[in-house]
Amino acid sequence: MANSIGHDSIITEYIDKLIPNDLSGLKILDYGCYKGYWGWYLRSNRRGIPKFIFGVDVDSTLIPIHDRIKLYDMFCLANPNANNIPEMVLEYGEYDLTLLTETLEHMNKKQGERILRELLEVSKHIIITTPKGFMKNKIEGMPYLEHKSGWNLKDFAKLKLNYQMIHRYPRSLRLYSKIIKIVKNIRTHGEFIIVWK
Repeated sequence: MANSIGHDSIITEYIDKLIPNDLSGLKILDYGCYKGYWGWYLRSNRRGIPKFIFGVDVDSTLIPIHDRIKLYDMFCLANPNANNIPEMVLEYGEYDLTLLTETLEHMNKKQGERILRELLEVSKHIIITTPKGFMKNKIEGMPYLEHKSGWNLKDFAKLKLNYQMIHRYPRSLRLYSKIIKIVKNIRTHGEFIIVWK
């Protein structure tokens, strides 16, 4: 679902400023964790041991990866067609920090709005990133990475969330064949939105 190849390393510097330096005792949710970039980043770049980091994604092919690399204390699958977050996520009460990075655009608008509202209810702090507007992205053999919706500032303003435009994302991100053979070039609008509460 999220953390598509190439995105997080570019926007990490913006998100980094919003994440506490000390994670001691925090309950952290990475919703749309994909292969675990944020699990790795938090454990490598912050001090303190969180109470737990919980990863959630819709792609069942990620289970063996997460079983092997163990970046998350817990991992569960979300139903890609559901309009709500998994019950297992709700069992742990309120999260100190939720990351929803490069995920909303992989849901249809109605589903994304519903899941975002549920995550806001169970999160003290949340960090969201998404491309500004609709960015066509369909990769053969990787259905969960397809973009299904576009998000704009007004979508977040009505929820009374803080937001900032990121203009540094390149209009064309070249992915060399050594990294991924399916896609040679992903075109973007050059703008991303970062949102936080």
